[in-house]
Amino acid sequence: MMNITLETPLEALPSVGEKRAKSLKKLGLNNLFDLLFLFPRRYLDLRNFKKIGALVPDEFTSVKGKVMAREEQRIPVRSRVSYLKVAVSDGSGVLFLVFFNQPYLKDIFSIDKEFFINGRVEVFKGRMQMINPLYEEYRQVKKDWILPVYPLSSGLTQKYMRKLIKAVLENIEVYPHEILPLGDRHNLNIPNIKFALKNIHFPMSDINLEKARNYLVFREFFILQLGLLLKKKTEQRQGKGIIVDIEKDAIKVFQSYLPFNLTAPQKKVMEDIIADIKEGKIISRMVHGEVGSGKTVVAVFALWLIARQGYQSALLAPTEILAEQHYINWQKFFLEQNIPVAFLIGQLPEAEKNRIRNGIKSGEIKVLVGTHALLSEVLEFKN
Repeated sequence: MMNITLETPLEALPSVGEKRAKSLKKLGLNNLFDLLFLFPRRYLDLRNFKKIGALVPDEFTSVKGKVMAREEQRIPVRSRVSYLKVAVSDGSGVLFLVFFNQPYLKDIFSIDKEFFINGRVEVFKGRMQMINPLYEEYRQVKKDWILPVYPLSSGLTQKYMRKLIKAVLENIEVYPHEILPLGDRHNLNIPNIKFALKNIHFPMSDINLEKARNYLVFREFFILQLGLLLKKKTEQRQGKGIIVDIEKDAIKVFQSYLPFNLTAPQKKVMEDIIADIKEGKIISRMVHGEVGSGKTVVAVFALWLIARQGYQSALLAPTEILAEQHYINWQKFFLEQNIPVAFLIGQLPEAEKNRIRNGIKSGEIKVLVGTHALLSEVLEFKN
């Protein structure tokens, strides 16, 4: 094979050409990087197969059988649909394979040839059958193979995709960059990218497949998290927040208004928020916790901090029910401290919406609770 890199266009490969390149592009594949990251949607496990006589309807499984008979027919009544029916047996029973509009398969399924068959078992007129199953000729596959099954488009076959990807894996010299140095990979007990790509496509064992899959999932989330972190840092450098002078015992004061005690994790997050506000940082934080662990209290603390300094803030909830619940639960808390709070959703009467808009514009309303209507409404915050 020619010298290839991750950026090599697929049409440049001798085994691809213009026609197949178009079929590959339908799958979103343009270069070798795209091809290597087209992961199998499932696997054909040739190590484990059932006896045909033990098949159960609606199960998805594999069998090994010898071709006993084959018959090509055409569906009548002005239809161009044809089908090939193949009977295979392993001595314990007979399984019928039905392939629609694939007449060339008649030459492949010769009498007495043995095949591995994989598909969903159905019952038709009292007989077990599979519709358009996957198949591999027994003499052409090695024992204990786990074969990848890829998404396809017109003009592509599983056999071709396996051959193409295997050739690329064997000939490419430079793999994608490692996201972690060797020491960190060793400490985390994760493989390198070369091992992961080879074993996600052609795993030699279940253990290797699991290692490859776990690493690639880790890699994807690591890159996503790194991108979000870089975006956050860029926004913090370029943007300017408002430096607010927060009272020394703000958390204790906030606690005094609550009918319950704050947890240590809640206080820790509140301290982080105070530190960011004092430094004038644009806060971009995700609070993680189980249902009922008190995440909303942390958000309310941030609203309360800002409101006490004369600024305005908004709490956006994903649904009207949740937004209303937050408003009802915290309305009394804010009003007892003379902090005006309002509730805005799309279904409010126009007169009420106008009252809230004016209150936001004048600065009278300090805390606004609502749904995504807060983003679509024409709102002018004074401060």
